[in-house]
Amino acid sequence: MRAKWLNTAMAGAVALALAAPVHAETREFYIVTVHHDAKTNPVAGPSHPAEPFPAKPFASTSGMWVKGPQENGDWTVRAFTFNPSQVVVMQGDDVVLHFVGVQGAAHTIAVQGIAEPVKFTRGTTATVTFKAEKPGIIDFASTALTPSMRGQVIVLPKN
Repeated sequence: MRAKWLNTAMAGAVALALAAPVHAETREFYIVTVHHDAKTNPVAGPSHPAEPFPAKPFASTSGMWVKGPQENGDWTVRAFTFNPSQVVVMQGDDVVLHFVGVQGAAHTIAVQGIAEPVKFTRGTTATVTFKAEKPGIIDFASTALTPSMRGQVIVLPKN
């Protein structure tokens, strides 16, 4: 169901971008740093079913980890991401990416082939501006919170 929604959303974004005027525009995005947390326990609670600690949890990294279980059985999962993690622009557009520090004390973000990595802290922003000169994908990622904190600027060709 989620994959079908994602395909439908992507198709809608591409259709919207293709319907855009052919002249270049300035496209501005605010990309927020987010971490998703989940805490659970192998004992059911009044509002949550029992969830045993996984026999083979995924390998923890700086950007996503599984910790536990603790003495009381609690175990937690965290993953750092961007919201949104994907934006669509047209070839020739001027692109402004504002990275917004919401969760995580500090970040360094690299935008592939565009600029030197930018640094910012919680409650601040770092801005990267460029012209989307050729169609393709421009990756951006945290230099430390890998592999989960990644995103893309999709540059569609001019009509």
